[in-house]
Amino acid sequence: MRPLIIRDDDTSYFTPVEKLEAIYGALWAQNIPICLAVIPSLRCDVRVLHRDGAPYDPSIPPEQRGSPKAYPITENRALCAFLNRKAQQGLVEICLHGYTHAYHEFASRDAD
Repeated sequence: MRPLIIRDDDTSYFTPVEKLEAIYGALWAQNIPICLAVIPSLRCDVRVLHRDGAPYDPSIPPEQRGSPKAYPITENRALCAFLNRKAQQGLVEICLHGYTHAYHEFASRDAD
């Protein structure tokens, strides 16, 4: 049997547990793990394509878009509990996908 590898980007404070269950429940029922690339503290002023004039990240609710506020995933206790359970069951691998999801957020001039 060939391995199946799925990586899903942009799990964040705003990700509904129900959506993850709806998308991956059938795979989890067959013990197929998913890699979730998590944004620990999503900023609401992040735009698609990371440039002015582009639309905001669609995972951000419309009423929050454009705000410089960051939403730590740890404040969504239901989501964190769900992810921890799935990780303990070996059904979710959690990886880091930036920190705030801002473009070049780790760029630094001191890298030279």
